[in-house]
Amino acid sequence: MKADQFGPNQDPMVVNWNRFYFRPMKLDDLPLMHRWVNAPHVREWWDALPTIEAVVAEYAPRILGKEPTRSFVVEAGSRPVGYVQSYRIADYQDYAKHLGCDECAAGVDLFVGEAEFLGSGSALLREFLGTVVFADQWLTECLVGPEIENHRAIRSYQKAGFSYWKTVQIPGERAPEHVMRITRREFESTNEVSRSIRG
Repeated sequence: MKADQFGPNQDPMVVNWNRFYFRPMKLDDLPLMHRWVNAPHVREWWDALPTIEAVVAEYAPRILGKEPTRSFVVEAGSRPVGYVQSYRIADYQDYAKHLGCDECAAGVDLFVGEAEFLGSGSALLREFLGTVVFADQWLTECLVGPEIENHRAIRSYQKAGFSYWKTVQIPGERAPEHVMRITRREFESTNEVSRSIRG
């Protein structure tokens, strides 16, 4: 099955913040997603999706609103450079049970697809927190769970303001998660500090 067999996503929402833009993923983006998830620097840590059919099966239900995860293409200017997704952890009851987190917690996962943009993940994530995640007033904290050996991602999330919370082995996952957390209050306080320094 090809991605273009589905109808287009009509959602016009585009969220932007200075350098990066976060737009809802469309079915037309799935061939690009297939290239990204099979790039060596992404494939090392992302779920294996070797065929376009596997990518369609994974992401088309989200695009069509059949699953609660919100999928975004990250753009720098008008160029697609990466992927980020967010979800209310409470919408995935088994995962929420293993994490033991607050019911008002969001989860995020992301990667930089274009290798020349590696190193921009922390800035990308800060912008995403401000424009998407914590724009939902119901949410009080955000979690991210890189694998324990993914040291590059862990450093990036630390730079974005996340701190280590706990290590959790999720059944069916290949390695334990190094779960990191940032609360709304922590995010807003660091934004205040950044603004005062710039001012």
